Amino acid sequence: MAAKFNSKLLMVALGIIQPASPKQVVEFLSRIYPAVKTWPDAKCLKEIYSLWIDDKQIICVNKKRNLYVLTKEGNRYLGKDLCRKRDKARISLLNECYRASIKKLDVVSQESGGDSPSVDARPITQEEGQRPISSAAITRGTSNNGRTYWPLITEQLNLRVGFDSRTSSASFRYGSFPNLHLLRNASFSDSQEKDITLTQLALCVGVTPWLISTFTHTTENHYRRFTIGKKGGGEREIASPRFFLKTVQYWLKVHFLYQLKVHDSCHAYINGKSIITNASLHLGKDFVANIDLENFFGRITQDQVFQLLEQHEFGSELAVTIARLVTFDSSLPQGAPTSPIISNAILFDFDVFITNRAEKMGLIYTRYADDITISGDSKTNIISLINECSKLLKKQGHSLKEEKSRIASFRASQRVTGLVVNEIVQPPRKYRRNMRAMFNQALKNPTGFVARLDEIRGHFSYLSSFESINKTRQFRLARVAIWKVDRQKKIQERVEQP
Repeated sequence: MAAKFNSKLLMVALGIIQPASPKQVVEFLSRIYPAVKTWPDAKCLKEIYSLWIDDKQIICVNKKRNLYVLTKEGNRYLGKDLCRKRDKARISLLNECYRASIKKLDVVSQESGGDSPSVDARPITQEEGQRPISSAAITRGTSNNGRTYWPLITEQLNLRVGFDSRTSSASFRYGSFPNLHLLRNASFSDSQEKDITLTQLALCVGVTPWLISTFTHTTENHYRRFTIGKKGGGEREIASPRFFLKTVQYWLKVHFLYQLKVHDSCHAYINGKSIITNASLHLGKDFVANIDLENFFGRITQDQVFQLLEQHEFGSELAVTIARLVTFDSSLPQGAPTSPIISNAILFDFDVFITNRAEKMGLIYTRYADDITISGDSKTNIISLINECSKLLKKQGHSLKEEKSRIASFRASQRVTGLVVNEIVQPPRKYRRNMRAMFNQALKNPTGFVARLDEIRGHFSYLSSFESINKTRQFRLARVAIWKVDRQKKIQERVEQP
């Protein structure tokens, strides 16, 4: 049965999945409303789109693929209520596209905490800005100049998410737009400055400026605050962005923040690096020093973020907007996906200076988030470099945790980000002993570990990262234990089925 067609519905759908062709918009709507059998044909669509173009409500951003996006006038035409509904759907699909890019690229999930345990067997999330000592897994990803490929929504809907960042999607540098010229046309701006206003940023993301403004003006409504226990006692306060803001932060991270410079001495939150790559550089040294920064994220201010972005040639308006979108209470929140990359970039100059000083003094310097490690054969030189670190960090508003500073000789247990580095890089003896006992119990009594299957898989995955462990007989027995527990779980599930 034919349905009376509402052209505004077509425009809302375009706003949700843009950039998209008329055909893709109709395909999208037909999935949402499968009961509707009659949709506008190609001729009707062409007429409708021609009217929208004449009224400056849409703009073509790719003539070859016939892709369109909404303009500033198009958002105004839809009205506040329809735009709010469009924003909700748009944000949800953007989040799915990001998840698809992570999954397709086989990047280890860093939001939920994953299955990889820390040395004390406590999973801690990484990408949301908490201290990343939990995963020894090396992350991987396809990138173009450091940028992870994020597929267009239309490609995701058609299940054509690619692995190669050189696909056509990568040409859309500014989200919905391939270049600043078309972005200015869509916002009716004749400015030639290499800058992006809040309204233009919203057009790039594909949402209304009103939504971006609520993030920057009522920030407290878009975060949830909670505390987690610290390994050494006490609590750590986490401010985690809610779904809408978090998705926009992911978008900013992939489309803009990937440009920030990070030094090679930094091993946290970097694809291809981990606690193992960090620790291995300090293997077999006479002395290993560990020092921590006090309240690392909390002491990086909104003004510092703004200055950082300007140093990377972000326009002032874009820098102000992003700085507000990625900070909470005027500082970096532990819990935002944008905090790790910003924190790494903030200390770039510090990393450069200390790395050069360490080389001249015959020392090795690395940093893993707020954990600084310096190693070498001269204790005197290490103490001298620590003092230089302290002075330089104070100038940037940071300070060292004096009570957690430690220099261990080769006669003692030398640890770097929780791993022992005296002779080989491996977890501490106590952890290895506990894991051996746990897997032995699982091997003997698989039924008792069915509820803990994900946990033991996480420990197994963590241990598999160490070459000194993954070739041992105990490791092979651990694999057998997991197989037995998994088989027992499947048996129980079959029994419970009606």
